[in-house]
Amino acid sequence: MTLTKYQRGDQIEGWNDCPPMVMSRTSSSSSVLKSKSRRAANPVAAASSRSSSGLLPSELSPTPTIATAIPTATSPATPTSLSSDHSPEVVAALIHSVLQKPSKLPERELAHYEQKLGAHIKSLSLQHLDFIHSVTTRLLAVIDSGESREDIKKEVLDYMILHDGVSLWCSPLKKIVTGVV
Repeated sequence: MTLTKYQRGDQIEGWNDCPPMVMSRTSSSSSVLKSKSRRAANPVAAASSRSSSGLLPSELSPTPTIATAIPTATSPATPTSLSSDHSPEVVAALIHSVLQKPSKLPERELAHYEQKLGAHIKSLSLQHLDFIHSVTTRLLAVIDSGESREDIKKEVLDYMILHDGVSLWCSPLKKIVTGVV
């Protein structure tokens, strides 16, 4: 029975593999000699680069990094005080009133975004509900005054960057902000 490369444990080369790195003896040894001679030529740098164990930093094993939680600063996109009167029904009614305004988006697309937001509103935390409430009330005020809504769009994008798992409902919210005239 004939064994394949995989069964024998040989190196399997694919069409997209890089060729194996072949180090020539002269190039690797000369570069090591050059770096050692540079360190030996500067005894102060060689002594200061040694650790308490007497080894050079390059001879030590790499230190594992510890992931720490970075506290997020409160931004204008994150409401500092959460209010309890922003229930999912109130927020859904605000979104519906925004969608009743004139829009440059087709009616079918608006219905799709309303359905996507409505599907997620009931399961959102109070912080997210407060954010949607503040965005929709500001958007209604901007629509009535005729001002630019670029700052509201930027606020939604910043909120998407700062918070995990919000793209399912923030993307439709951003489309509504940019689409409503």
